[in-house]
Amino acid sequence: MLIALKQLDPTKEYRVYFSDKKKNRSNKQNAYYWGVVLHVISKHTGSDSEELHELFKCKFGLKTRFNLKSEFTDNLTVRHKNELETELIEEFPISTSVLNTAEFTDYLDKIVRWSGEKLGLYIPKPNDLSDEDFINYIER
Repeated sequence: MLIALKQLDPTKEYRVYFSDKKKNRSNKQNAYYWGVVLHVISKHTGSDSEELHELFKCKFGLKTRFNLKSEFTDNLTVRHKNELETELIEEFPISTSVLNTAEFTDYLDKIVRWSGEKLGLYIPKPNDLSDEDFINYIER
């Protein structure tokens, strides 16, 4: 890390974030998401799995926040900056590939609960599926 810091341009300002290293979602979680959860909902609704994925990222996924006033107004004159009376906060969904195993489990639980409440669907939990059951879901 020190080597990377020494390579930074000292005339520029930087924003650095640190967080605990956690294990990213597992391949098994991802296979369950695409092969069972999205597959079951797609068959029921007629929507494409990719469309459902984007919908659920927006509805249930973690978001990143941008303050548009501070991020994108560097080129505005001081007068125009001051005319922006409030912070311009926008939220955007982050990729599910960066979620850790706990975050992805929470994300999956929200989707499964929602599909049961709103669509009346039963989506089996991963531990309820044998390898053979899992393959049968994918092949349906």
